[in-house]
Amino acid sequence: MWSDDGESIIYHGGYEGGPAMVGKYELGTGKYWEIALPDSYNAYGHFTMDHAGNLVCDGYFKYPWEVKKTRENSTDNGPDPHKKDAEYICRVLVDWDGGELKWIPLCKHESDWLGQDAHPHPIYSHSGDRIFFNSRWNQNVNVYCVSSMEPLNP
Repeated sequence: MWSDDGESIIYHGGYEGGPAMVGKYELGTGKYWEIALPDSYNAYGHFTMDHAGNLVCDGYFKYPWEVKKTRENSTDNGPDPHKKDAEYICRVLVDWDGGELKWIPLCKHESDWLGQDAHPHPIYSHSGDRIFFNSRWNQNVNVYCVSSMEPLNP
């Protein structure tokens, strides 16, 4: 995705044989940053950005003590080492130069991830105070809105 100023691109992916990551590339300078996610963050997700440079994500995050539900793995584009079984919409505060991400879980999305229409694809409102996302379960798709300011109490 493009940053608001059009100067950089935010992207996500995974290192071959390694963890997932989120990155930023500056077109004018060719400089880039990549921040590896913890090895336990192995559930695929998407990132988008608000006007202040904060990210929102529908995947990867999980609490260390949590036992995740067993779900069929989505095969949108063939085999993928990152399972599509994430459960949280998270605000993610990023320090590109420091290489740090602070994950703030806002709510569970409970999507089944079986196809692109089931990927929550969260996005900030224009004012940045809310996040909109969809969730699909058993062919039923719902659209939700959550405050981007209130963290989830585990």
